[in-house]
Amino acid sequence: MDEMLYEASRNGSVDSLKKLIAKDPLIFDRVPLASYSHETPLHIAAMLGHGDIVREFLHLKPELASESDSQGRSPLHLASAKGHVDIVRELLMKNTKVCSVRDQDGRTPLHLAAMGGRVDVIKELLVGVTKITEDQGETAALHLCVEYNRLEALKVLVESVTDDDEFINSKDDNGKTVSDLAKAKNQKQIIKYLATRTGEEVNAFNSNGSTTVDIPDSPQGSSSKKQFQNHGDWLKSSWLKKKREAVMVAATVIAAMALQVGLSPPGGVWQENSKEKDGFGNPLYYAGTSILAHNNPAAFHLVMAFNTVSFVNSLSLVLLLISGLPFKHRIYTWILLVSMWINISFMGFTYIVAVSSMARFRQRNRIVSLIGIRSPPPTFPNKAPTPVYDLSINWIAFFMWLGFITIIFLIHTVRLVLWVVREVLIWRKWRLSSSPNERKRDI
Repeated sequence: MDEMLYEASRNGSVDSLKKLIAKDPLIFDRVPLASYSHETPLHIAAMLGHGDIVREFLHLKPELASESDSQGRSPLHLASAKGHVDIVRELLMKNTKVCSVRDQDGRTPLHLAAMGGRVDVIKELLVGVTKITEDQGETAALHLCVEYNRLEALKVLVESVTDDDEFINSKDDNGKTVSDLAKAKNQKQIIKYLATRTGEEVNAFNSNGSTTVDIPDSPQGSSSKKQFQNHGDWLKSSWLKKKREAVMVAATVIAAMALQVGLSPPGGVWQENSKEKDGFGNPLYYAGTSILAHNNPAAFHLVMAFNTVSFVNSLSLVLLLISGLPFKHRIYTWILLVSMWINISFMGFTYIVAVSSMARFRQRNRIVSLIGIRSPPPTFPNKAPTPVYDLSINWIAFFMWLGFITIIFLIHTVRLVLWVVREVLIWRKWRLSSSPNERKRDI
């Protein structure tokens, strides 16, 4: 019996419907429970455009107009998407509140009509919308008209609120006005129409401080990712994300290296206590203590100082990156990169001092004397002198590294300064071209 009712809806047969009701007056009460998709016969008839049987359904059971299927769509959603004006009108006569119902994708009947360019349906739906300016968001009707290149539908919407500039210049979640979106999709007819309707308002600033004319053209139908590249949004966010990920990996690796140096200092540790005693009868060194700390305390202190700076700074960077702080601006990423340069540089200093400390004492004293610390080499009686190693290559590499770091630092500093200057110029342009009311609204 239920299947016969759905068959009558698909065929639009009013006579078959009346015969079924005569046999079972409660057939409408069981249909929603028997349907897996919660799709009522009215959904099917409204989608297929069978006006006569739709009117019969609404006469017999008006509450069917507000029923939703498994995707949250009412019969008005389906009729609006298909462009069945007469059925839309009949449904609105029974319940105008359905105009504001959203499906599981967050779309109202007006959204679906705008996507399909159903001009006559839009005109009927506008009667049922209390205030169209409330119909905004990522899937706003105006933006959908531009997204699907529906110029005539856009005209109907714009002309219906011709005195509402805020609605015409509304922005989506990405800070784009309809003019921005039309420019990105290279829809010249829509751009010209908006210019004639809104005048200077078409140049409203988006979230990047750019106007419609500032946004470069992109091919028709290009993907959203390519559109963001043209706008600079996607490219900027991708750059920041990659830099944060690189800093996280590098900071983690340096922290692990610094931990290893701290636990296993250069030169190793003594395996047993010294058999020789000092003036107080204590061993000269103890098992497990650093050999370098005994033989060259100044070099050991330098190694530990440089290594500790790298270790603590790396842990701080990792903590900041995993804390969830919104490092969205280029200046924050620049600070992170400078911190990483400090980490890498001090790790390089640790290497230079550690390698030099394992050469002959006269040579390695060049390292500590350069920084102002001198440590006389210990004397070991009855032992042959240690061969002298030339450490000039270490110093050449050391100064080359400092020069390289300085060049990179200057390049990024210049880029940061240029970015700040550009942001200031955009802000001044916005201040000069916008009215006080617009500035208050944007703030």
